[in-house]
Amino acid sequence: MIKLLATSDWHLGNVFHNQDRTLEFRHYLHDFLLKLIDEHRPDALLVAGDVFDTRNPSPDIQRLYYDYLCQLHDRYPALQIIVIAGNHDAPSRHTAKRKLLGLANVHLRALVEQDVKQGKPDYGDCVITVNGNESGERLNVVAVPYLHPGDYERIGTNYEKNVRNFIDNALAKAREVAPEAPIVLMAHLYATGSLLNKTYRGMAGGSQQVDVGNLNREIALGVFGHIHHPQTIGGRWNLRYVGSALPMSFSEVGSSHGAELYTFHGGRLTPDDIKRFEYEPLHSLAVIEADDGAPLPLKQIEKLIASLQEAPQVGKANSPYYKVVVKAEDCDDSTIRKLDTAFTNRNGILCVVQKGSATVSAGIRPEDNPAVDFSSIQNLINDPMSVLEKRYESVSGAQLNSTQRELLQQAIDEARVTLNNN
Repeated sequence: MIKLLATSDWHLGNVFHNQDRTLEFRHYLHDFLLKLIDEHRPDALLVAGDVFDTRNPSPDIQRLYYDYLCQLHDRYPALQIIVIAGNHDAPSRHTAKRKLLGLANVHLRALVEQDVKQGKPDYGDCVITVNGNESGERLNVVAVPYLHPGDYERIGTNYEKNVRNFIDNALAKAREVAPEAPIVLMAHLYATGSLLNKTYRGMAGGSQQVDVGNLNREIALGVFGHIHHPQTIGGRWNLRYVGSALPMSFSEVGSSHGAELYTFHGGRLTPDDIKRFEYEPLHSLAVIEADDGAPLPLKQIEKLIASLQEAPQVGKANSPYYKVVVKAEDCDDSTIRKLDTAFTNRNGILCVVQKGSATVSAGIRPEDNPAVDFSSIQNLINDPMSVLEKRYESVSGAQLNSTQRELLQQAIDEARVTLNNN
């Protein structure tokens, strides 16, 4: 028997609408995840990317992360911890500590190692063997971080084909290393057909989408990071997004958070061998709006706030984060001040005021929206690449090369997902 505990998208250091979340991260890691490890004693902990929220996390957030890894190793020296970098992580920052972390049984994959002699990635470096501490069984985890141009062999200009080629080669290397051992793929990517979240029923896509649907025939399990809403991919029970540790935006109202445990028996995994553990964040998310999502009059919102429970005597450490949606005609320079005052003795923290269709963070003065000639930006919305190409050519006198185009498309796709999540 081999047990794997999976988690993803911690986003350590995230600041939620001016709210510091250090206590929230600590609660997830220590009061939830560590207790699961204490109870279930997994053979390996899988962290599927986006450990940090930014590429330059603060010293305090880095200390929280590394102290936690050290605590896990001190407590369970045999526990293998496998971490991949996500698109929010700085690969070089992670890789600089790779050998040192290896002393604590942490297997980090961030920058893709290159086989200089062969002139291609070192696919074998992605293969990590997990041994059952009690059973003597083993399986191979193929750990694929978020892939950037330069990480993979170019078999064309299509991002999806390049990434799938990388994954296929890494899986082939795992089969070569141990033909009989089951394979677990852990990767940080947009999977074709995955839902961004519950409230926005859109699909992750663009040129960065990767079709992983047929991998269920080649692997025993796929554990993916990047999409915050936990789900299976294409209805395949063994291809799974674990979801984020904490909600990252109000679009995640109603989404669940937690971790998943996979138990292999004799090299086999069945749907009954998967258990999800739900986590209740310190701060839940709540929205004050009409049932259909429309804005409400300010007076009605103030009455709803007044009906909330009184703030706990110990402060607002566990109070919900609130977003309120106010009718535009009721929103002026004094609105946020009035709403802040309304929340003073109520069990809630005002984070976002939405004026009609425009969202501002609490504490920021809402400005009147300037008139916008929509037709002038329609092309940028419909075909941003063409607009950027023309702009680049007008400024530089040159045309975008394939690498520049790929990087721009990556930025466009990530911007679209970010906008959809917000």
